[in-house]
Amino acid sequence: MEHIVYDLLQKFEAGKINRRELARSLTVAAGAVAMGAAPAAGADEGTLKTLSINHISYRVSHFPKTRDFYAGLMGVKVSGDTGIKCRLTVGEVGITLQPGEDERTRKTPMIDHIAYNIDATKDQILAAAKHRGIQVEHGINHPPEVNAKKVEGGVQFIDPDGFHVTLLPKK
Repeated sequence: MEHIVYDLLQKFEAGKINRRELARSLTVAAGAVAMGAAPAAGADEGTLKTLSINHISYRVSHFPKTRDFYAGLMGVKVSGDTGIKCRLTVGEVGITLQPGEDERTRKTPMIDHIAYNIDATKDQILAAAKHRGIQVEHGINHPPEVNAKKVEGGVQFIDPDGFHVTLLPKK
């Protein structure tokens, strides 16, 4: 899924698709994931079941302008608005709008990470990551002082393409 989002954003940033096409494509992709993903054919017993996308972290340069754009044009539900960040809800998927917090995330606009709801315990997620040789990271989606408060229970790592991913246990 993260590759689909990345490709869509690249097309948007290159001017190949407009905001409406981007929003429609993201909604379709998120809806497909939200319908429930069964393990792929040939997947081993340790394969985790992804239930849905929990949220997409979207780093923006001008928070109020971006928030008002999506709420005004598409009627996207805004919640948790602190004046510097908020959550936009599209169907069952939340998109967190916020400015960058460090050197990497200040390069806006960018999708910082995608968090998935996983039908497993944190220990099961950690075991599956270890089984595949995945290096679990701490603080990759937020600076340490923020991360310690916000990503309780999630497992963070970097995928093979360098994209930040968070898996949130739902058992």
